[in-house]
Amino acid sequence: MMHVLLLTEGELAPTARFRALPYLRPLEAAGIRCVVDPARPPKSAWSHEHPWNRTGVWRIARGLLRWRSLRDRRRAAARAAGFDAVLLQRDLTLFLETAELEEALAAANPRLVFDIDDALWLRPDGTPDPPRAAKLRRIAGLSRIVTAGNDTLRAWAEEAGGRAVLLPTPVDTDRISPAPGPRPGGGPVVLGWIGLRSNLPHLMTIAGPLARVTQRRNAVVRIVCERPPDPATLPFRAETVAWSADREVELLRSFDAGLMPLPDTAWTRGKCGLKLLLYLAAGIPAAADPVGVNREILEGGEAGLLPEGEAAWEAALDRLAADAAYRTAAGRAGRARAEARYSVARWAPVLAQALRDAATP
Repeated sequence: MMHVLLLTEGELAPTARFRALPYLRPLEAAGIRCVVDPARPPKSAWSHEHPWNRTGVWRIARGLLRWRSLRDRRRAAARAAGFDAVLLQRDLTLFLETAELEEALAAANPRLVFDIDDALWLRPDGTPDPPRAAKLRRIAGLSRIVTAGNDTLRAWAEEAGGRAVLLPTPVDTDRISPAPGPRPGGGPVVLGWIGLRSNLPHLMTIAGPLARVTQRRNAVVRIVCERPPDPATLPFRAETVAWSADREVELLRSFDAGLMPLPDTAWTRGKCGLKLLLYLAAGIPAAADPVGVNREILEGGEAGLLPEGEAAWEAALDRLAADAAYRTAAGRAGRARAEARYSVARWAPVLAQALRDAATP
């Protein structure tokens, strides 16, 4: 049995929940046992957008928790020597601009696999972030293999000097599945969006089409995120629901169609299409801007629509709201595509081989 140390951003971090933890069982079946070591506190806690950072208690405790976080990550780096390989998701900390911790990790165990699923060398507005870019390039250079979530990320990893392997973000099609029976009729068609509060501006890029379609059709926009906005502040008919891991599948199944508007920037072209994959796995037809991997995921139009521009978005939303037969057919096609192309079962052998290759002298 091969033993791998898996260093994640936190127990509920999306990177861990979708790109690491679902692989534990298939990797074990393949002879690879992972020991998971999540960041504590989670890396998201250091973001300026995290709600903890708006409290006086958190600001007072920040220094102490930073010390604890560094201590824990240093201990994780030191214990890495006892494993056949290490799988590192992103970088170990957000508040160190250099790769000193990752250098210590690679010194303890050079059999390192670095997993990247976003264009982290850029800021979310698409502008360069030179210190983070230099740090990530150093980590890629220290790693035997870089697992990259899409071709944009793979090209960056190769340019940074790493040996890159394409590993799309998978979806656990055993956990996320269509509702077992037909949807109840009579209520409004639910056009759903699920994601982080910080990404709500993407949804607002189609506020005009949403307002017009929800006004003339019996339709409502359902927003699911960790800190849902007040529906009264939104310019279209909306419901908002707080996200929780326990209710994630239930909430996805409450959608009649899923939305993923996305501006075309260098940052968004590094996205891995997780929203779309969740919709497809749940048997929900989707509409998304044709940016980055979105075009590939919805290629051919059988599982959803790829509108460009406000008029096309309005037409797509109108079709999703009005055409129940299309929603049913596209939902079935999307589910089949998720199982065939993007499931954990499809990509677990690729990750297993990357870990074995990294462990080979």
